[in-house]
Amino acid sequence: MQPNLGLHPTTKKALKDEPNAAKHYCDWAVELAHEWRDVRHFCGAHSGLVVFKESQFETALISAIDLARPELEKA
Repeated sequence: MQPNLGLHPTTKKALKDEPNAAKHYCDWAVELAHEWRDVRHFCGAHSGLVVFKESQFETALISAIDLARPELEKA
């Protein structure tokens, strides 16, 4: 079973009040997913320790961003 991640519901409130802030954040997070693809242990604020197999972190973070992006990028 693939562990999953989610963005905190208040993430949008934490973005800078600038044009394209959500796009920049999402793009940064996807790049982070690629760079950290081999991460095996991740501790989230409300999820505790999540253990991933090879490349699962990358997939999980990109899925979380893809799911949240439409709401984050709403004007």
